[in-house]
Amino acid sequence: MQMLLAPEFWIGLGVIIGVNIILLTLGLVISIPLVVFGATILMVLMERYPIMITLGAAVLGWTTGDMAYTDPAVDAWVKANAAWLEWIAPGAGAVFVVALGTWLARKSAGAENTSPVESEPRNP
Repeated sequence: MQMLLAPEFWIGLGVIIGVNIILLTLGLVISIPLVVFGATILMVLMERYPIMITLGAAVLGWTTGDMAYTDPAVDAWVKANAAWLEWIAPGAGAVFVVALGTWLARKSAGAENTSPVESEPRNP
């Protein structure tokens, strides 16, 4: 559960609610089951439709590519010298993430299928 590990969640919740312990307790009683229920539904859907994992990876790659060319450190240079990155970077990010994930999955599956063969000692 991510919110148990995220201190900014607790700080934000405390700031929003103030010192009202009833609202804090009510918020936790409502939010924790919703997060657990939502995670369970996502897990079931991902087991039933594994393509969701690949599509999710593609969305993350697309977002990464989009963020890469709009980063303030390179934004002016990209607009002046490589405006085409606006169209290429998001797609390249998505393709890269999906290709890397596919390669790593195949490599992992291949490593699991090949086990070291123990040779029996030969008698002279």
